[in-house]
Formats: sequence, C-alpha cells, structure tokens
Amino acid sequence: MTYGVIIHKAGESWNAYVPELNGVVAAAATRERVIELISEAIPLHLRELAKTGDIASGHGASEALTLAIPA
Repeated sequence: MTYGVIIHKAGESWNAYVPELNGVVAAAATRERVIELISEAIPLHLRELAKTGDIASGHGASEALTLAIPA
C-alpha cells in the first residue's frame, strides 16, 4: 500500500505525519532520520489496526500545497 507522508522542518527538528493514519507521527534532527522513523511507524500502526479489526485502505485523498498569501 502507498501512504502520503507530510514532512516539514520546524525550528531545528524535522517532523512527519501520515494524514490517513491518525497518530502516526515522527520527529528527528535530520530529514533522513525522520523518513526512516515514519517508515518504521507505518507498519507498526497497521499491525495494531489489524489486531483490532480496523482497516487502513491507503487510498485517502491527501494533497500537499504551497500557498502564497499576500502580505
């Protein structure tokens, strides 16, 4: 399955989350490490969902935008 991941830098740390999977987040000092952590978090979360009978489709509608807002 494929999941959209949002990654952004906030201050000195990098953060990531998966809009389709509530609670799946990661934070790290580098972009590479946050990608590694979120990649590990997704299957862990999916295994927990499977235990409870919940299903994550991986087909949600996510979109990343960059908006220019006039000052």
